[in-house]
Amino acid sequence: MDDILTEKIKKGAAYFDIKLIDHLIVSTEGYYSYAEQSLNW
Repeated sequence: MDDILTEKIKKGAAYFDIKLIDHLIVSTEGYYSYAEQSLNW
């Protein structure tokens, strides 16, 4: 689900020449960064 939402946001941001540089998932246990994991999105 997060991957699908991120892709939609990325495509929408591109219409305004905005580059998405990371996607953070934050919880009480910590966080997960797509950029830190070197995910190609």
